[in-house]
Amino acid sequence: MAADDHYLKQELYALIRRDDQVLTFLLDGPVDGLWFWDVDDPEEEWVSAPFWRLLGYDPASKASKASAWHGIIDPDDLAAAMDAFAAHCDDAAIPFDQTLRYRHANGTWIPVRCRGLAIRDAAGKPMRMLGVHARLDDPRAAVVVRHGADAPAEEPARPALVDAAALLRQLEPVMARVLGPRIPLKLRLDDGLPPLRVDPVRLQVALLNLVENARDAMADGGFLIVEAIPHTSRGEQVRPGQTLPAGDYLRLTVSDTGRGMDAEVAAQALRPMFTACADGGHAGMGLTVAHQVALEAGGDIKLRSAPDQGTSVDLLLPSAQSCAQADQPAPRPSQPNAEAPPEPAGPLRILVVEDDPMVLKHVSSLVTSLGYAVRTATNAAEALALIEADRGVDLLLTDIMMPGGRNGSELARAAAELVPDLRVMYMSGYVRDVMAPLGDGRREALMIAKPFRPAELAARIEQALID
Repeated sequence: MAADDHYLKQELYALIRRDDQVLTFLLDGPVDGLWFWDVDDPEEEWVSAPFWRLLGYDPASKASKASAWHGIIDPDDLAAAMDAFAAHCDDAAIPFDQTLRYRHANGTWIPVRCRGLAIRDAAGKPMRMLGVHARLDDPRAAVVVRHGADAPAEEPARPALVDAAALLRQLEPVMARVLGPRIPLKLRLDDGLPPLRVDPVRLQVALLNLVENARDAMADGGFLIVEAIPHTSRGEQVRPGQTLPAGDYLRLTVSDTGRGMDAEVAAQALRPMFTACADGGHAGMGLTVAHQVALEAGGDIKLRSAPDQGTSVDLLLPSAQSCAQADQPAPRPSQPNAEAPPEPAGPLRILVVEDDPMVLKHVSSLVTSLGYAVRTATNAAEALALIEADRGVDLLLTDIMMPGGRNGSELARAAAELVPDLRVMYMSGYVRDVMAPLGDGRREALMIAKPFRPAELAARIEQALID
């Protein structure tokens, strides 16, 4: 039976026309999709096309069956929804109002608010269940909870002025739902929080990933505190060798009472693709996601953890005022003893070499945003082939540790034989690499420690091209 001709759709439309209670229910909140379920024949359910499009599916490919969506809902959420449905059927005074996570066609998870109303016969027995789906936030992806290497968001960041207190209050029920009933959530918001200039969706992605991290670290229960307070930095150290620029920030802290991490694990926890999970699962990726979001906003992240003492993660995000001041162009230092370099005929070309696809994508995006033309390679062999084909590359920006064949230093020496004037800069997430006396045999090596801020990368690239 075609969806347009489905008996449940016809029943629902007739019900809306004659029953003011149903119409009032539908108008009592946002609607991104409808569903109408036959309680007497549980496999029969009509779901409106906008719901499937919300999740990236072709409505024509979906049957009007309850089983059509069972495979794309989080199993824990499905169980909780069925419990809530039973409670609502037993007592009409108990509302059916759930936050459910559905898997989008692209593999991401989207929290969706689901409200329901049982349609009863004269004796009060439920015959049908009417439901409304509504995405919780931004039309791009709602609040996307990403898993594994799929995080962070693939779209460019869209910074906007954000009221952190309002955002956190809106996100509170979603965070509580992610934690589940055995882990209470406490939200602490200081008065006078500064506005932020940040992509609100990415910030919510970061917070939800941290909450998911915390949940997985508290398998035996515990509690979570999410706190927001103003913070002033005077150049404090956030990690060995990494300082937070002076300025006004908002400190968003997610603190759990879970198993914590020892110093060795904590030192590696911000490395891309590192997971602190015992089972090697996705949850450790939350730190990587949050860190990238903080860096994109011009801030940073600070981690405090100890075995059996829980973990606290500080997202340090510059206030909107600090961002505005930082956007003012700084005067370029004068070079009285050096001739000004001629203006290039086009954008300078930078070859970025990195074996981790997620890191490669992030770094190349940053370099492109600085106005350079970018080529990419995932290993030394690819890089050398590109250089041999196009010897107009101005800078080789390469990771040091790469699997298979040459490492970054060996790549630089081989590239110098092809292009003697090629500038080289290394990047690494390992302190021992940052301190190592690397070079290409012609000049002292320039190095940037991962992770880095966009402003730091811009300064180091400029230094590499001028030196």
